[in-house]
Amino acid sequence: MATSFSLSAQSVQENNTQAGDQLMEAAITLMDNGNSDSAVILLDQALQLSPKNPTYTYEKAFAYYLKKDYKTALQLLQPFYKKGIATMSMFKLLGNSYDYLGEPKKALEVYEKGIEQFPGKAGYLYLEKGVVKMADNKYNEALQAFENGIRATPTHASNYYWAAKIFCNATEVPLWGLLYGEVFCNLERGSKRTEEISKLLLYTFKNRITFTDSSANVKLYSAPVNINISLPKKGELDPNALANQLKGVLDRFATGFYEPTFAVGTTPFKQINAATLYEIRLHVLNTYYEKGYDKKYNDVLFDYQRKILNAGHFEAYNYWLFSGGGDDELENWVDAHKSKWNEFIEWFKANPLKVDTDHYFSRSKYE
Repeated sequence: MATSFSLSAQSVQENNTQAGDQLMEAAITLMDNGNSDSAVILLDQALQLSPKNPTYTYEKAFAYYLKKDYKTALQLLQPFYKKGIATMSMFKLLGNSYDYLGEPKKALEVYEKGIEQFPGKAGYLYLEKGVVKMADNKYNEALQAFENGIRATPTHASNYYWAAKIFCNATEVPLWGLLYGEVFCNLERGSKRTEEISKLLLYTFKNRITFTDSSANVKLYSAPVNINISLPKKGELDPNALANQLKGVLDRFATGFYEPTFAVGTTPFKQINAATLYEIRLHVLNTYYEKGYDKKYNDVLFDYQRKILNAGHFEAYNYWLFSGGGDDELENWVDAHKSKWNEFIEWFKANPLKVDTDHYFSRSKYE
């Protein structure tokens, strides 16, 4: 009798779980279609079947979040937070709810605790932290959060997106935004944000490279370089110390390689567009490997560019990368090179950029 009862109870529990999951899936569909009120009704039914199911509670809180009832969302999730059993998604929803309620300090506190508890997925919470910092016009702190997010969770595209926008729009060192933006376009292909960043990349290059009759002025990295001149007891300059500091400047990726190499690549041209950027970037890529920078930096973006080059698609890739510029360059090039373009697209689909915690692009590797 006891065994029979146990099996029966287990069967009821399994049936309840199955029915509850079906209700939850239906509720999620309703939320996706903008019907959060009906979703709450279904989630209440699911919770009646399985009152302790945290996923049902989270989805109910999310439904209230979508309804902009942030207080109810908080009330539903705070018990999990206080008991130390909140999921990463709960930390994100809690922090966002506090932020929308005008309590950014509490939001940041929640994000920080979530980062500590889920270091492997911390990139999602660093993203939210960065957004809060941006809203407070603390762009340096926002950048720090986004770049920490890139290192913690390199596959999460949104951190690259915001880092690219800040570096290109609000700093004197857009080089890092150009590189972060290229990574983003590869990780999130075909979205509205991809088109936005593609346009940003092209226009940043155009705005930062100007031509005269006899020269090109390239300003991709205009950060000040500090040289400390040490004075020995005799009061004379120490030439060895100065030489070592200058060597350190020249060894830097941005000032010693990328910007000057890019500038050399511009010399045959008088304008910046997808066609000339292809030639210039090809020069930079080839120089990167000829000078042995690949052994020093082991950079996933340059390695991917070289893979594209070796496959014979670097020109098509560059037209794709800068296609958000809004002119007819890509369309005209594709019309003239249809087979090349089709071959590139097939190869591109089968060979995406792959990043992980051991292989990713980050400014911290270069400075």
